[in-house]
Amino acid sequence: MKCLLKYQWVKLPRNQIPPGKGIMGAWTRMASRAAFRNGQAHYCGYINKVTVGGWAGGIVGQKSILAVKRRQQALDLIDKLSDLGYGSYTLDTETKKLTYQVDALRALHGP
Repeated sequence: MKCLLKYQWVKLPRNQIPPGKGIMGAWTRMASRAAFRNGQAHYCGYINKVTVGGWAGGIVGQKSILAVKRRQQALDLIDKLSDLGYGSYTLDTETKKLTYQVDALRALHGP
């Protein structure tokens, strides 16, 4: 197996995500897009700093990850996950930049 630390990308490849439609399906889709090591993520021409278990991008990207059509649906799912302790997020209302942290992944990898 090759050493993953020498690659420039920070996200794991996604071949197939389980087709869950509930809250755990949403968590799985979000966790599959989270970074597995610290680095930079490129999204729509922007370079965002990410940490282990984190994701940064726009709300449109988050809608795509969660497979929902409306912005409010995506925010409701993220709120529910946050309330249940599966992660946390911040949304910059001016730039529409959304960052989330999947807490279970951070706990697995340590600080």
